[in-house]
Amino acid sequence: MTEPVAIWRADLRRINGWLLGLLACALPLSTSAVSVFAVLLILLGLVEGSWWRRRREILAHPLCATLSCYLALHVLGLLWTADLTGGFEVLEGLWKLLLLPLFLTMTEPQWRRRQLVLFLLGMTAAALISSLVWADILHLPGVSPAHPTKRVFHVIYNPMLALAIFVLLHELFWSTLRPAQRVGLVVWLAFLSWNMFITEGRTGQVVFVLLVIFVLTLLLHRQWGRLLLVLAVGLPLVFSLAYQLSGNFQRRIGQVQEELSAFGLRNNTSVGLRLVYSINSAHLIAEHPLIGVGTGDFNQAYAAMNKRNSEDMPNTDNPHNQYLLTMVRLGLPGLVALLAMFWCQWRIGWSRHDPAWRLQLAFPLFFGCIMMADSYLTAYETGILFVFMGAVLYQKTATSSQQAQSADLNVALPQGEGV
Repeated sequence: MTEPVAIWRADLRRINGWLLGLLACALPLSTSAVSVFAVLLILLGLVEGSWWRRRREILAHPLCATLSCYLALHVLGLLWTADLTGGFEVLEGLWKLLLLPLFLTMTEPQWRRRQLVLFLLGMTAAALISSLVWADILHLPGVSPAHPTKRVFHVIYNPMLALAIFVLLHELFWSTLRPAQRVGLVVWLAFLSWNMFITEGRTGQVVFVLLVIFVLTLLLHRQWGRLLLVLAVGLPLVFSLAYQLSGNFQRRIGQVQEELSAFGLRNNTSVGLRLVYSINSAHLIAEHPLIGVGTGDFNQAYAAMNKRNSEDMPNTDNPHNQYLLTMVRLGLPGLVALLAMFWCQWRIGWSRHDPAWRLQLAFPLFFGCIMMADSYLTAYETGILFVFMGAVLYQKTATSSQQAQSADLNVALPQGEGV
């Protein structure tokens, strides 16, 4: 390769690294911007050519291998699906997962800091906007102080906010920081944590608590008595403060209690519908445990089951649970392939070869939990988030283990372990 071409490719690779970070920044702010950045990354990535030069290495990456199995099962599932049009629509919705091999060529251990910081800045901007709406200072169409995120965006926003908070907690506890910087991080964390409970996403609030417990477990893993004491005192205190200070949180908790108590008498509620979806999906899995109903037949199969068990309830194309959706479509092999991706991420983190191993452990815990509340792997923003984090946290090069040990990965400072 001539020197000018090598320089040009290196420059293009750096541009792609920045664009990948900007895509993450746009995730909570603008779907259109995410799409624009994704298209640019595809085009520039194809031109730059690392994906081809490193194809064997990338395809051998365990996360790419397990993702390939998951996607291949969806293609194979077309063989026993009656609705081929629906099957191809499902495959079309999975296109974003195909970005993982390309994104793996657009990040390096030394770029992780920048790309995660851009994600944090995007989440902070979204939190600031929703906080101003909640305070009735900023007036935007489609939002109000009672509903500070657009329509049902809280389903996506709050889980991503929980992940951003964990990244900051990781920085606070496992980085070398000056006192002023530590104070700044505490203020930043306090703001995002407060925003978590003035917005409406219950899934995000639950996974926030789980990630905080995970942080405490990492900090006090050899002091179980102290850990149990902190959990016994801290969790009720946080819940009580959130309940007393946030009308939105108080209202959502009351709504859950009311809808659970009314289940069986009045099922056409947010919680009631989710329970009905889960029950009917479980019946479908029991009838088709080995290979499912096929990639494109969920809608038809669910409608038939709904008519048998709960004909007064509406049909759905999403049981609001990634595990149930995958098992209805593809049976036990689909579930195994799905879990294999997250097991692969967990094993990479458990090896502790990377300074960010705690993040590598936390991400599959985070994503595995939220998938019990919705089909987040198929949702647009969280599907892109999975691919972004998969590339940034788990990327490998020929010398990645050596680079990861020495690279500066600190979010706030070029010191310490950081991310």
